[in-house]
Amino acid sequence: MGRTQGKNTETISMVAMEQEFKINQKKAMTGRIVFHIGPGKTGTTYLQNNIFNKLSRINNIGRPIHNTKRYRNFQDAILRDEEPFFLEKGYEFRNEVIQSRQNYPVTLVSDENLFSKTPISANIRRLKDLFPEAEIIITVRNQLTAIQSFYLSGGYFLKGVPCADDFNRKRQISFNEYFDFSAKYLGKSYWTRYKYKNVLKTLEHYFSKNSIHILIFEEMTKQPDLFSKSLSTILDVPSDEILMLMQKSTKLNARQSAVSMKYKKLRTLIPIKSISRSLPGSRFIIQHIEKLISKSTKGASYAYSDKQIEKVSEIFRDDNRYLIDEYGINVEQFGYPT
Repeated sequence: MGRTQGKNTETISMVAMEQEFKINQKKAMTGRIVFHIGPGKTGTTYLQNNIFNKLSRINNIGRPIHNTKRYRNFQDAILRDEEPFFLEKGYEFRNEVIQSRQNYPVTLVSDENLFSKTPISANIRRLKDLFPEAEIIITVRNQLTAIQSFYLSGGYFLKGVPCADDFNRKRQISFNEYFDFSAKYLGKSYWTRYKYKNVLKTLEHYFSKNSIHILIFEEMTKQPDLFSKSLSTILDVPSDEILMLMQKSTKLNARQSAVSMKYKKLRTLIPIKSISRSLPGSRFIIQHIEKLISKSTKGASYAYSDKQIEKVSEIFRDDNRYLIDEYGINVEQFGYPT
C-alpha cells in the first residue's frame, strides 16, 4: 500500500511540474533562449570570455560563469542521467532560464560540452524536451585547421588505456599516429563534431531550420566586420558593440609553442609520475625550464601529407557541400574541403 502511494505521489509531482512549466513558458514568451553548442576549437572560448560575457543586452548564463550546482545538474540532465530522470533534474535550471527571459531579450547558454557525448541526437532531443522554443548556434571551421588545433590542445595524449596506467595515459603520440587512429575509428574521435551535415540534420530533426544559426570561424579571425554583423543579426545586438569587443580582446587558447611540444614529448619518455617529488631539488630546475618555454613564441605546426589531405576531403566534403547547398555559406573561399 505504501509503495503504491509513493508512486502516485511521484506521478502527481511530475504532473505538477509540467503544469508549472507550461504556465511559466507563457509568461516568458517575450524573451528568446539561444544555445551556442560549439563544437570545440571553433573559437568557443574566445566568444564566451570576450564577447558573450560582455554584451550589455544579453543574459549569458553558460560558460564562463556556469559553475553552479543548478547548471551542473542541467549538464547531467543533458549528458548523463538515465532517461526517466533527466527531465526532473533539468526543471530547476529550465525555470531559472524562463524567469530570466522576462528581463532580457536574449538569454544565452554557450557550452560546447553539452554535446560532448555521442550520439549527439540524445543530447539534442533532451534539450528540445527541456527548451522546445530554443534557438541553436553552431560555429563551423575548416576541418584541416580544426584537426590540427585539436591535436595541439590535448589530442597528442594517448587515450583509451586503463586509468591505472598513469604513465601511458600521458604518453605523447605523433600527429601521424593521432591522424591515422582518428580517421580509422571516426566514431570514437572528436572529428565527428566536424561532420556538419550530420550535426545539422540532427538539429533539423528536432528544431526548425529557421531556429538554427551558423557562425564561421574564419570570418571571426579574418573578417571581424562581417562576423560582428552576422552575430548581431542572430542576437539582435548592435554590431558596433560586438566589433569593439573583438578589437579590444586578445586571443585565448593560443597554439602551443614548438618548444613546449618538444618538452612534453621528452617529459613523457621519463617513467616518473612526478619528477619534483622523486628528485630532490628538481622543482627549481623545472620551474626555470617552464619559464623559458613560456617565452617561446613560435607555434607548433604539422604539415599534412597529400594522402592525409585527400583523406580529410573524403571524410568531410559532403558536410561542407551541405553548408553550401542548404545554408548558402560559401566555405570554399576559406579552403574547406569540397
